[in-house]
Amino acid sequence: MLTQRATMKHVVLGLLLERPSYGYEIGVRVGERFPHWRPTGVYEALDRLASEELVVASDGRIAGSQRGVARTIYNGTESGQEVFRDWLLQPTVFTPPRQDLDVKIGLSGPEEWPRLIEQISGQEIFCLSAVKELTDASVDPVGSRLDWSEAHVELRRNAEIKMLEVRIEWLQDVRTTLRTLLERRPKAL
Repeated sequence: MLTQRATMKHVVLGLLLERPSYGYEIGVRVGERFPHWRPTGVYEALDRLASEELVVASDGRIAGSQRGVARTIYNGTESGQEVFRDWLLQPTVFTPPRQDLDVKIGLSGPEEWPRLIEQISGQEIFCLSAVKELTDASVDPVGSRLDWSEAHVELRRNAEIKMLEVRIEWLQDVRTTLRTLLERRPKAL
């Protein structure tokens, strides 16, 4: 059976099946629920979902809005529920992320290593900063959460922290290895 990777289409459809919404609000919800995703492509996903008749669009007013602004409200269809459920229950294959720096390291030679060591250090600093930001954003232990969407965000945050910590350790190993190999190279005359 072929597996289908999660796309913005799946995220938007899943959020709309939870509750009807309009484009901007969906983008906000994507950012809240999946902080590692950028909410770009929400409107394209809505257009695609509507053309596939997985969602329907209607004009509506936002409850609680001071001005009662008219918006296009999207709602999942029965067909959308079926497609989403089928996707949700398909087996999932782990696909490690491809990092451009990893490819550069794999294709480099000793002449490029000093500059790549600088890039490695820069990426390590970036990852350390991201870990701090994610740790600071953590609100409380997952076990104290009763709401799945909140618990999910916390679990995703914890997973991202762990992945970044492993990445930092790997970057440190690569930097040490490249420096050791450079020191072992015979000096040019």
